[in-house]
Order: sequence, then structure tokens, then C-alpha cells
Amino acid sequence: KFGPRPNPFGPPGKGFHGGIDMWVKPLGPIVAIDDGVVISVTTPEKDIANRKIAKKGKPLGHPTSGGATVIILHNTNDPNIKMRAGYCHMVKITVKRGDKVTAGQIIGSVGGGVYGYTSPNGKYDPPARKFYCTWPGGGGSTGAHLHFSLSKIVNGEKSVIDPLMFEYPQKTIISDEKFQQHIAENTKYVNSKKKELVDFHEKVTKQKLQPK
Repeated sequence: KFGPRPNPFGPPGKGFHGGIDMWVKPLGPIVAIDDGVVISVTTPEKDIANRKIAKKGKPLGHPTSGGATVIILHNTNDPNIKMRAGYCHMVKITVKRGDKVTAGQIIGSVGGGVYGYTSPNGKYDPPARKFYCTWPGGGGSTGAHLHFSLSKIVNGEKSVIDPLMFEYPQKTIISDEKFQQHIAENTKYVNSKKKELVDFHEKVTKQKLQPK
């Protein structure tokens, strides 16, 4: 939920969760909550490139917090107020910066744990139970989910708000048939990229992985 929570990765203590985590099916479709314009995209490729650079105090391959992310800006009935929606931990993104999107349009697929969690494991083949970096784009996550955040921008001043305060258009509901079709298509996509992930895992852990 939105608000204070224990830190799932770092030292013990409270942190603040600036959105909601939606524990949904890996590779499932992610849709825009309303009409808007894409103002920022961090691709899975960019996320994995960042992990190939050892950060100070962090090992090579350390996941970035949000991973692959899309941010969309929405107008409101008040010209002084805009809404900024963020979608994180995506395994695949199908929009680019500057695109105009409509409510219910698929903008990408759920990642963050397609191959399991974030700790090293000696075997692969989805769903490996503890993969070091999950899939590129997953970011800092402990399982497959969508992190969804919402900010209110009033006269240029931004404040993070609880997404559960709102109702969303019926257009954002996807039929079961379309949902299953999306899963099937993206399972093929992820499997085609498996070698790339395994090679990176072996580089990070300096261990050869064996198929199950």
C-alpha cells in the first residue's frame, strides 16, 4: 500500500512507499489509466546497461529501484492541475516518449520477477525461484508486480498521492481473451531473451548456471 512500510531491501527500519504494488501475473498487460502523453521512458535495455556499471558501495548488477518505467502526464478539468502516473518494473515497453495514449491502451508488460526474486540461484529456466536480477527492467523488486504511482501537479508543484483515492475508467478493463493472448505473446518474447539474461547473471555471480 501507499505510505510508511518496512524497507524490503535495506537495513531494518521504516521507509515510505510512494505508490501501490499490484501483485499481478508476470508478463501481464499494463494499460494507461486515462488519455495522456508519455513524458519519460526508461527501457529494460537502459536498466540492464545501468546494472553493468558497478556503483559505489553496490556490487555489479545491483538493481535500480524502479527498473524499466513509463511516466504519463494527464490533463484534468482544471488547467492548473495535472496528474502524473508512473508504471515501474516493466519487462517490455511498447510506447516511447512523446506518444499520445488513450485510456486502456497497453503500454507494456509486467516484470519485476518474471524469473523469480533478486538473490543468486544456481539454476535457471523460468520460473527459477531466486534469480539475482530477475529480468532486465525489473529493478529493485522481490517478485513480479506493477508499482503504480500517482502525483498531483498544481501550478508546477508536485505531490505524491495515494492511487487508491481514485476510481478509473471502465476502458482500462481488459477482456480475459485479450489478457491470455498478451501473456502467450510475451512468454515467447521473454524466452527468446533468456540467453541474454543468463549470460549477464553468470557475469555478475561469476558462476556457470546449469539448466534444471
